[in-house]
Amino acid sequence: MSREKAVKLALWILLAFAALIVIAAFPHWFASITKSLWGGDSVTAYSDRVSDLERLIGVLLGLSAIYTVALGLSSWASVQTNLDVMKELKERAEKVVKDTELEKGKLENLRKDYETKLQLQDEQIKNRTDYAREIAIVMAMIAIALQRPDYVAHAEYVTEDLCRRREKDQTDVRLNFYLARAYKLLGHFSRAAEVMTWFITAKIQANAAHDSTVADAYYNRACYRSLLWGQTTDPKRKPFLQYLISDDLRSCFSLKPSLLPDLETDADFVGVLRETWFQDTLRELRSSGF
Repeated sequence: MSREKAVKLALWILLAFAALIVIAAFPHWFASITKSLWGGDSVTAYSDRVSDLERLIGVLLGLSAIYTVALGLSSWASVQTNLDVMKELKERAEKVVKDTELEKGKLENLRKDYETKLQLQDEQIKNRTDYAREIAIVMAMIAIALQRPDYVAHAEYVTEDLCRRREKDQTDVRLNFYLARAYKLLGHFSRAAEVMTWFITAKIQANAAHDSTVADAYYNRACYRSLLWGQTTDPKRKPFLQYLISDDLRSCFSLKPSLLPDLETDADFVGVLRETWFQDTLRELRSSGF
């Protein structure tokens, strides 16, 4: 039973008790009043009236006490109800504060996450900008160096910037192919071939050995080794280069047969195109269905 219902029940019991007192005393009061009105000894009547007044005063005091108790219970119930309301309001306020702190924590985490992502994005934009700028500078310097030999040293210096950047992403197609082309334009055919070897190895380690860009890398390495073959004067080294060139072409066309028609028109193969070993390699490739 709730507190409010208990208080109401107590009030009704007190009121019922007061009513019973009044009802119980009413016959005696009525008899005394009748006796005093219709005769009887005046002294006895006066004594009865005094006694009745004393009883009435006692009843009134009892009713007053009951009323006081009822008011006390009502006030106590009201106070308790207010305390319950205040307790509920306090709990709600504490919950609101807790929820506010929780939301504040979430917002703080979102802010930190946003700042982290923004910083990462800024770094990516900066890296891409530096990336594009360095490639443009290298190719521009090489173009100048091809016209003015005194700029070759500068072109070689800026080309090393691409080498250092390659360490960050070994499988970057654009970076590796531009770097190899830069070495080729500078006449460093061996280093150009090494760049393609680096790229092919990185792709194999990344489980991407069958990617079409790997076929392009085999083709380009065959080109650079063909140029190196024409540049080599050591007769003992040429057979080894012949083997490497033929092996690159086999690896290339096994992945991308569509490149085969380019062989006879590619300027990089002019130095080896009429060589017997190269023609034998072409016949072998065609007979294999490429």
